[in-house]
Amino acid sequence: SGGAWCDIRRLVLRYDGPSEGPASVIAKLPRDGPARPAGGALALFDRERRFYTELAEEVPLRIPRCFHPGDGDAGTEPLLLEDLTSWSAGNQLAGLTLERTREVLQDLAGMHAEFWNSTRLAGQDWLLRIDSPVHIAVMEQMAAAGVEPLQRRFEGVMGAGAMSRGLAVCRRFGDVLRAIEQDGPRTLVHEDFRLDNILFGPDGERLVLDWQVPSFTRGAHDVAYLDRKSVV
Repeated sequence: SGGAWCDIRRLVLRYDGPSEGPASVIAKLPRDGPARPAGGALALFDRERRFYTELAEEVPLRIPRCFHPGDGDAGTEPLLLEDLTSWSAGNQLAGLTLERTREVLQDLAGMHAEFWNSTRLAGQDWLLRIDSPVHIAVMEQMAAAGVEPLQRRFEGVMGAGAMSRGLAVCRRFGDVLRAIEQDGPRTLVHEDFRLDNILFGPDGERLVLDWQVPSFTRGAHDVAYLDRKSVV
C-alpha cells in the first residue's frame, strides 16, 4: 500500500534467539514512478528522516516509534516505524465529531505552543519553507494539473463564481504560497494535518503520522487544513 510518494509494507519479524524487538514493523520507502522526481525535489524522505532523528523526541504529540530512520530519498534503506495497524485511521470524507475535533486541536495547540517562535527551529534549513522556489515550482505544477479535472468534475455543480475563484487559485498558486508566508509568529507545523494522517487508539488516544513536510511557519496552516478538509 502507500500513496503517490511512497510504498508501505508491514513486515513480520522472526529472530534467531530471544529478543525484545517488535513482532512487526511498518516499512516506508520512496515509490518509483512519475511522482518520484517531485518527491525527491521536495526532499520528502530526507525531511522525515531528520524529523525522527533530530526532533521527534521533543514533539508533545503521540507519534509512531521509529526503529530505523532509513537513508532518506536515496531509498535503499526503509524507514521502519511502529506497527499501528490495530489503531483506527481517520477518514477525512466522514469527518470528526465535535468532541474529537476539540481533542485533536488541543493536541495540536500543545505542539504549537512548545515551538512558538523557536529561535532554534528558525535556523533549521531542513524544515520546509512554503515559499521556497522548489516547493512553489512543484505545487504550481500539481495545481495546474488539477485545473482540467476540477472543471470536468464540478462544472454544473459549483456556481460560476466559485468555479472562477477556484480556477484562479490553481492558476496563481505560487502567488498564494508567497502571500501566506508573510511576517507573523511561527512554530512547528505538520503541514499535512488531515484525518488520513491521524490514528485513534482503542482508548481514544490520538497519533499523528506522515512527517514528510514539517515546516516552521504559521500554526494556522495546520488548523485551517484540518478544518477545511475534515471537520463535520
